[in-house]
Amino acid sequence: MTMNRWLMISAASIVLAGCASTRDTTNITAPVATQSVEVSEILPLQATVLGTVKASVCGSDQPAALEQAKAQAAALGATAITRVRYNKLGVNALQGCWNGTIARALAYR
Repeated sequence: MTMNRWLMISAASIVLAGCASTRDTTNITAPVATQSVEVSEILPLQATVLGTVKASVCGSDQPAALEQAKAQAAALGATAITRVRYNKLGVNALQGCWNGTIARALAYR
């Protein structure tokens, strides 16, 4: 086997191994409407945590960042989010944004 062929096979194997999914999909539900995702102050004891969502918007518009976080939670199948936190972002010249807001929350159902 030539060296070039061996390198091509090795590179293809690495790429294909990176595409393999190890995510547990047994608990995934269909997405829900963004409007039905509630914001809760506490995490109920019987809740199933689906993960952390993070959304950023250009400017200091916290309500817009919250809506983006709710949309991400809805895509996970969450019915609510809790522990919402906001942070300011710095300059993002690639998007033409001189300041921004990021919202992080815990999504659950």
